[in-house]
This record gives sequence, C-alpha cells and structure tokens, in this order.
Amino acid sequence: MKSNGFGSYIQEIVVHVPQAQAEEAAKALRAQPFAQNAESGRSFFRIERLTRKQGDDEGVVFDLSHDLPAHIDWAVDWGQSDY
Repeated sequence: MKSNGFGSYIQEIVVHVPQAQAEEAAKALRAQPFAQNAESGRSFFRIERLTRKQGDDEGVVFDLSHDLPAHIDWAVDWGQSDY
C-alpha cells in the first residue's frame, strides 16, 4: 500500500460484479472494468480509496455498500487487493 505523504494510505481494491451488472457498477464506482472472466461471468474493477490505517477492510466494505446499489451482487477480491 502506498502512502500519500499526508498521513494516509492509498488502498487498491479489486471488486467483482456479475457482467450483467457491470455497466451500472461502472457508473456507481466511476471506473471501467479492467478484466472479465467468462467462466465465472464476472467483471473486475480496480478502485482506489484513502485510509488512515493499514488493513482497513471494514472501511472498504462500508464504502462499497454505500457506493453500489443494494441489488448489485458485488464482492471484494481480497487476495488481489492491497489494503
């Protein structure tokens, strides 16, 4: 995780959603999918967010649950994320 130089860290979070919901998720996240998996039928987004502490997974989930519409079936790929 990178420091922004002002006491915060930049997290890189990988989120995946069903391909059918990718367009709506792209609008909500203000990002475009960087990958799609035909086998799982999921689209993958990489987003950045600021945090004051490393390992802030609760903040990630809180923000995503407010940023994405409730009906979108999203999940964080923690193994690919840097938090």
